[in-house]
Amino acid sequence: MISNLDPYKFTEDPKRIKPGAVLVSEPFTRDAYFSKSVVLVTEHNKDGTVGFILNKPVTTSLQDLIKNFPDISANVSIGGPVDTNTVHFIHTLGAQIDGTKAIKPGLFWSGDFKKLTQLASLNLVDERHIKFFIGYAGWEVGQLETEIKKNYWKISNLPLSNILDNDPRLWYTAVEELGEPFRPWLNVPENPSWN
Repeated sequence: MISNLDPYKFTEDPKRIKPGAVLVSEPFTRDAYFSKSVVLVTEHNKDGTVGFILNKPVTTSLQDLIKNFPDISANVSIGGPVDTNTVHFIHTLGAQIDGTKAIKPGLFWSGDFKKLTQLASLNLVDERHIKFFIGYAGWEVGQLETEIKKNYWKISNLPLSNILDNDPRLWYTAVEELGEPFRPWLNVPENPSWN
């Protein structure tokens, strides 16, 4: 019966790690950044892997992070533990911003910040189009593959609306998407010693 399957026996195919893939952390991770986190992979190549944590929203306003940036409505999240003094963004604006990198159909990473500022000042950008991150998550070559083999992460996919949202409960949605064998994860308390 499928409900009796051990989710830790599921092995991932490393070929599934690519831009647009979503990493779902296993529930026992004690790392403050990655505990019950969902990470969007934006780059995976011979130099390593870059991604952004999607479900660690902050209340800091965008204007507090970026001086003289137009006052727009946009979601801001902790992106990861690397370079936490930097701000990054993903968006759906595509060719409207020069120098963007396609992550998956309809979703892009970075680009010409001056052009983004222009679009924002014209009220052409809001939380439906863009999400900002403080810092990022990064892995050296082979590091993420090793973590996946140790079952620290499962690879999934999420709709664009979930990716751009700032839902702190996104991990639960992502675990549901993984299917029946992973449902026991939903009942793991924040601190396993509470069990």
